[in-house]
Amino acid sequence: MTLIVRSSASQRQLEESLRKFASSLSDDTPVAEFKPMPAILSDAVSAPRAVTSLFSAFAAVALVLASWASTRDLFLRRPAHPGIGVRMALVRGRVTFSSL
Repeated sequence: MTLIVRSSASQRQLEESLRKFASSLSDDTPVAEFKPMPAILSDAVSAPRAVTSLFSAFAAVALVLASWASTRDLFLRRPAHPGIGVRMALVRGRVTFSSL
């Protein structure tokens, strides 16, 4: 069972009073842990935040590599991949208009 309590008391006082209340209801009622709401929210958000950070890092690396490759080719004044279409046609074999 999960119980959410909002109180102005300190966490220690609230924990003691809730444990006493639970034991007064039934002696075999276990009370596992007490967590403040900021800790619960932090746990819920930490995994998606880590995945987002990882994807952002990979995206940044991809942008840096792409910009480096394009500026390198601009400064050398040559196209990035000359004749790529001709090479692909030669690898596939003879291409005729009737087969398209």
